[in-house]
Amino acid sequence: MLAYRLNELNTVLKDGKKCAELLLKHMKNIQQHVHRLYRIRNAIVHSGEMQYNANLFTKHLYEYIEYTMSVVIH
Repeated sequence: MLAYRLNELNTVLKDGKKCAELLLKHMKNIQQHVHRLYRIRNAIVHSGEMQYNANLFTKHLYEYIEYTMSVVIH
């Protein structure tokens, strides 16, 4: 798996167009996750009266942050 990733990275870095496309794809993916985080945050702020919903939204927010960080690190 590591050898495959190394070959893939080597191929991408040799071709500027592929590199730009890959970076653009990752940027769009991160933007989508940030928008999701804002929607979750807004849902928490606007439905704070009900403890159950706040706990559920907090759980979802944590999951989205964890997933986003794994994508960013990858």
